[in-house]
Amino acid sequence: MASKSETPPDRGEGPEGAAHRSQPPFAADPIQKETSDNGLLPSVLLKFLRDEGAEVTNLGSASISREEDGYPKPVGGYKFSAKGISAWGMAEAPEEKLAEQITEALAEANLPKPTAMLALPDNPPGVVMSDPNTFICHNLKGEIVMVHQRYETKDGGKGFIPWTRWSDGRWRKMEPEVMPFWGVPGAKDKAVLYIHEGAKAAKRMQRMIAGAIPSDTFPWFEEMRYGHHIGWIGGIWALNRSDWEGLAKMGWSTVIVVADNDGGGVRVAAQASRFFTCPTFMLRFGEDHPARFDCGDPTPPSLVDETGNYIGPSYADCLHPYDRATDLVRMPDREGRMRSVPVLRKAFIESIAVVTETQQVFHRSHPARAMDKKPFNDSVRPRSDTPDTYSLITQQPQCVCEARVYSPDRPPGPLTDGGRMVWNAYEPSPIAATAGDPAPFFAYLEHLFPIEAERFEVMRWIATLIARRDIRMHYSLLLISKTQGVGKSTLGVILSGLLGESNVAFPGQNAFESQFNSWANGRLLVFVNEIYTNGNAKVYDHLKNFITDDEIEINEKHVRPYRIKNWSVIAACSNSRKALFLPDEDRRWLVPTVSEELRDRAEWRDLYAWLNAGGLGIIRAWAEEFARDHAVKKGERPPATAAKRAIVAENKSEGRLFARDFGEEFADMDPSVCRVSEIRAWIAGKRGIDLGHANLEKERLIIDELEAVEGLTIWKGDARPKIGGRRGEKATVVFNFVPEPGATWGQLEDRLKTLKELGFEPPM
Repeated sequence: MASKSETPPDRGEGPEGAAHRSQPPFAADPIQKETSDNGLLPSVLLKFLRDEGAEVTNLGSASISREEDGYPKPVGGYKFSAKGISAWGMAEAPEEKLAEQITEALAEANLPKPTAMLALPDNPPGVVMSDPNTFICHNLKGEIVMVHQRYETKDGGKGFIPWTRWSDGRWRKMEPEVMPFWGVPGAKDKAVLYIHEGAKAAKRMQRMIAGAIPSDTFPWFEEMRYGHHIGWIGGIWALNRSDWEGLAKMGWSTVIVVADNDGGGVRVAAQASRFFTCPTFMLRFGEDHPARFDCGDPTPPSLVDETGNYIGPSYADCLHPYDRATDLVRMPDREGRMRSVPVLRKAFIESIAVVTETQQVFHRSHPARAMDKKPFNDSVRPRSDTPDTYSLITQQPQCVCEARVYSPDRPPGPLTDGGRMVWNAYEPSPIAATAGDPAPFFAYLEHLFPIEAERFEVMRWIATLIARRDIRMHYSLLLISKTQGVGKSTLGVILSGLLGESNVAFPGQNAFESQFNSWANGRLLVFVNEIYTNGNAKVYDHLKNFITDDEIEINEKHVRPYRIKNWSVIAACSNSRKALFLPDEDRRWLVPTVSEELRDRAEWRDLYAWLNAGGLGIIRAWAEEFARDHAVKKGERPPATAAKRAIVAENKSEGRLFARDFGEEFADMDPSVCRVSEIRAWIAGKRGIDLGHANLEKERLIIDELEAVEGLTIWKGDARPKIGGRRGEKATVVFNFVPEPGATWGQLEDRLKTLKELGFEPPM
């Protein structure tokens, strides 16, 4: 008897050839295939399979494969036994008479059956069980069903031989019908499951966890050591040959699919996620790692510094949520006809939130990562049965938040705030405090900030930023040294690591002059590696609100403006004293003296080696202890420093300097009054430009300079007097004395002088 179906019975896409590979082939890296022990099959069946281009998988099946994306993809095949032969996919079923002949021959052959074992009675021929390339594979009951042998060919390729034991007591180079996972024993003792593409990576992880091989060269060991690691075998096109349903029923709390660094590995993760209802993630390597990299490979040399410390992406950087979003559920429509309708999975609902104010989607595992509606729909499409998953989420009340907030002093995720349900997009730093000697950090600070009192103030600022989430400081840090390479940017590296990358922005100066300010959205620190304004007050004025205001408006591209609480402070660096204009009365910037001396390269190498070897955790421990007694207090302003006074003077424009010179000379004259507008005209003359020139200082800047001169009084705003009688105009005036309380302009106007009368003649 013969039958035909589109997919293989019981196992979806069906079997693959007897030998396969875990990596895509290259011209110099051929696939090694081995088949044997087919002689037990009836000749009539073998001839039919050869004619159809099918390769025997075992004594009950054969497959037809085509290479796709570098992997053999089963496109059809046959299942056969004494009860008959069936075809699936592209395979053509034999004619009825031939099918009867095959069935009769199989009945007479009385073929042996594959066996499952609690222990190996003997080894497959020529197989050394202690060889690290030999893998004993169990079914989910813990029984041995296959020995998987990996080897290298003479021409540099890789091959695999599947050994199975049969009821006649013989080992055969054949695959079982259901492909096992490697590493199943011990799975019931763990809650977190790691699924590796292939046995090699899973075996290395299990051996490291058991202490059989060193773990110090594997950078993510601490994050992955408490999970159970198994290897999925069979190639990307044989996914449905393994018992994923049974694996999923083992009660995992979390599943992480570790994808090989190629397109096939990522595709496997998307397909595998549909079997699990618990939170599911994909650990995906990027361009930092070589093609086809997996956890069985040594860390690439490019990701290790000269002292042996790992400098590549973190585990958290490579971990991506990969829950299956929907299932298709049959239900009646309005006319009573049954239809398949996409329905969100419970685990997906519990992991996702949508902010209606900005139409952004967030995942609980990465609360700071916002994704707009369309990119979200596109990214989740491989795991969803609808192109508009976003709309399904908005129909789930528990997923909907009205607004996005940033509150580092509260837990991340959904919060109630002012009667609204909001999403707190704060993601805490992964760096925990660890015991140790912070001497390398102190040596760095002593080098960078040579004046002890100022260094202490910087340490207060740093410790408060790191350790006190309950305090938002109202002043920022400006670091200026003419010498390049003294270590200013290293502070940004250290703080970024301690605060968490999502809480730190590194914008260029141009970002401060743009209408968009996403750099301030959800940040504890905004670090600018180079700022230079040449004394222009525009950037200083633009940053005022971001430094002192407790709430700011965020304007992002393609998103409606919204307001958030402001937790950010700024650290700006420069090699010029004209980095940033600062007025005399500034209370927003701490400006310590920065060293002009260069450190030896070996000292920098040692510092970074210490940081990479756990130094950040030691700094956090110091900050937590130091901030208990020395934290910056709420509302506190920065102390004055000699460096700041020098910067204030250096950044004054020519006109402001003229205004200050005028004020100081005017203050020593006999009691008099003059108009600020006339002072501005005098400054224009001194500079050789007219009153309409774009570079001439505005009146408010001139007033700023005059107000800083001791002994001067200015009547401005509503206090401006009308000069010239009824037909006159209000004008801002400056006195070089203090008028009596309650004095009127009528009592003082006789003191009004022109600058010419005062002796200030503009140059010709």
